[in-house]
Amino acid sequence: MHPSGLVAIIDELEERGLVKRQNSLEDRRTYELHLTDKGQAALRDIGRVGQEHNESLCAALSQREREQLTGFLQRIAMSKALLRRSSRLQRIGPPSEKIRLTG
Repeated sequence: MHPSGLVAIIDELEERGLVKRQNSLEDRRTYELHLTDKGQAALRDIGRVGQEHNESLCAALSQREREQLTGFLQRIAMSKALLRRSSRLQRIGPPSEKIRLTG
């Protein structure tokens, strides 16, 4: 993701009162993002809705089948992530050790 796109997303989350920026104590050029109480409540709601959706999707599966499905999906996701990372590394070189958001 391009940094300007990330800044736009953070701006939107801040406008909605879900996160707040705080100057970093370690590096004055950066800031830290913190969830607000409203953001924490939204995160809990998202988790609850996700769990309910998962239960609904897997209702017809036994516990063993759910575990198998989870294993298959994890393998697919891992494979895709490795392929994507490999492709991205070829384009941009090695990743930096620390991500900084400057404001």
